[in-house]
Amino acid sequence: MASVALVAGDVAVRGRGRLALGIIGGFATGFVAGWLGSGQALGHIGAFLANGLAIVKAYNGALGWEGLVLLRTIDLILAPVVLAMILLRTVPAFGKDEPRRAARQVLLSAWRLWLSLALWKIGSASVDVFGHWQAY
Repeated sequence: MASVALVAGDVAVRGRGRLALGIIGGFATGFVAGWLGSGQALGHIGAFLANGLAIVKAYNGALGWEGLVLLRTIDLILAPVVLAMILLRTVPAFGKDEPRRAARQVLLSAWRLWLSLALWKIGSASVDVFGHWQAY
């Protein structure tokens, strides 16, 4: 959902507000269609969204173990390296004459940071019951 909002924000910053609304509307329509297509009741979407984080935390707690200290140390060393890489790739991302360049760079940075955080979390937060860690 965050990616859809950030991409729609970038499209809106470029002056295409109707297209941005279409992106958000298309995502919402696809989400509801998928929800109904999987046999869920439309009235349960609110409860799903309200309790989704608790479900994810419980799932993590039930299936994950803490990783090795060495792996956590490596992950914490890699985090600022990835942050620097994102910033170094985002700063020259658009031409000097690009209108609203700073706003687009902020949106692109936020999107890259969000995706990197998700991958970092998957790769470093826990080890599964078989002792495998998720590599990213």
